[in-house]
Amino acid sequence: MRKALTIFSFFLVSMLSVIPLSFADEISVTASVSPYFTVTFNYNSVDFGTVTGGQTVNTTELGLNLNVTVDTNTDFSVYAKATDWSGTQAYTLGEFPIYFDTATNTENLGLGAISLTTTDQLIDSYSYNEGGTHYHYYEISVPTNIQAGSYSNTVTVTYQTG
Repeated sequence: MRKALTIFSFFLVSMLSVIPLSFADEISVTASVSPYFTVTFNYNSVDFGTVTGGQTVNTTELGLNLNVTVDTNTDFSVYAKATDWSGTQAYTLGEFPIYFDTATNTENLGLGAISLTTTDQLIDSYSYNEGGTHYHYYEISVPTNIQAGSYSNTVTVTYQTG
């Protein structure tokens, strides 16, 4: 009888190991990626040098390599505005325009230049994967009858996410 019970026990254990057992559940896996955004300006002034009345001059013609470095994982836009000119004589931006453009390569630089005003203007928008080096372009159109002297204004360039 003991031999039969042992064989039966062995048979029962063998059968249990053949019966598949399975347990499953769906697990939700999520992650939030924090945005990062840094912009480093690689210049702090633009000097057009000595110009004459009626002349239009830009930073590309002058050989100035003005750029910023953008490191980001989020979409962003570039805005710019300028103050009116001050110096020997005051000029508005309408009288003495300054143009600005930004591009990710130098081939297209200046093609979309916008005449700046004293309020922020959208210059361009970029997707998150268009970081890296961004080139800046400035152009001035000197009034024909400008009084000799020194003139300056301030351009504010803003890189903004969203």
